[in-house]
Amino acid sequence: MPDTKISVIDCETTGLGRHDRIIELAIVTLDPRTGIVIDEFETLVNPGRDVGPTQLHGITASMVGLAPGFAEIAPAVASRLNHTVVAAHNLNFDRRMLDYEFERADVPVEWGRGICTLSLTGLKLAHAARALSIPLAEHHRAIQDARVSASILQEIGCPDEQTACRVGGAESRHACRTMRRDAFGMPLETPLRRWLDSACVPSSADACVEYFDLLDHVLSDLELDEDEAAELSRCQQRLELRRSEVQAMHLAYFQSLRIAALSDGIVTEQEWSMLHSVARCLGLPQDAIPAVSQSVAPKDLSIQPGSRVCFTGSAVGDDGQALNRSSLELLAASCGFQPVSAVTKSRCELLVASDPASQSGKARKARAYRIPIISVEDFLRLVHARA
Repeated sequence: MPDTKISVIDCETTGLGRHDRIIELAIVTLDPRTGIVIDEFETLVNPGRDVGPTQLHGITASMVGLAPGFAEIAPAVASRLNHTVVAAHNLNFDRRMLDYEFERADVPVEWGRGICTLSLTGLKLAHAARALSIPLAEHHRAIQDARVSASILQEIGCPDEQTACRVGGAESRHACRTMRRDAFGMPLETPLRRWLDSACVPSSADACVEYFDLLDHVLSDLELDEDEAAELSRCQQRLELRRSEVQAMHLAYFQSLRIAALSDGIVTEQEWSMLHSVARCLGLPQDAIPAVSQSVAPKDLSIQPGSRVCFTGSAVGDDGQALNRSSLELLAASCGFQPVSAVTKSRCELLVASDPASQSGKARKARAYRIPIISVEDFLRLVHARA
């Protein structure tokens, strides 16, 4: 460990351009002698604009509505970073987004020489955590990702020749109002988040690792706007990537998502649509996209009163409230269906899943037994049609 305290940072953002904003920030401070965590700071941040790709970071507009703006937390952030070595998993990204926020708050900062655990490991955070047997319970939550990055440093140690960050107007400790994500519960998993977390970087080269991580941010909403395209271009120039190298990276990135989509043996219409969007954004030919699998559940599926229905996962109802399995079972019973707790060949006629492409044990059994699988949304439509 360096002789100076280490501040491990992570931020969730509305996007990756100069006009995008931080919507969640965490700082985990490590003791320079022992490597032990001595301080943690986390808060949601009100960006004063839309929150961006909720399907990636799990943060909604209602969650940041009463959160402090960055200007309100800037003194507390500055006091924690000042005179510390700054570390992050993809340090260039987190540092750049904080640069934009400090600039808006009129706070000068000199970053010094920090530590990038993405470069040290050559692995995306979820893969690095798995390789080092570090638990990662809530990926894309700032405090959890910062803790994992800190644990990576504790496991593999820090490189030499680090220098401390200096932040203007941060000579004393500042307190501020914060709002943590705990009050809002666990974010629902989406297929895109699962793909991005599972897709592997096909090279350990620093330029490839950094560029792939940037693609995760750019494609998190399955769109490529002008600001994002410009940021990709700047990154390509900074990393001195040739056009042929960029094209090869785009193809490798797409193939890694394709492998993730096919890992359960099926490609749903939703997965095909997402792959189509990624291919379009990356300028890839459509013939690279695998065909939609034969649907396990026919579109004209109808279930009779008394049919035995099993549920897996959770969802959000029309009113925005979470629907857990108990709530769904009560709804099914009120409509004349028989909820069952397990998928068996003879005692289950339908599986309702938050994501029909789920790889849960129940979903795998349902496919093996040719039991129809439908989404919670389709089940709710079916129930409402019977009402």
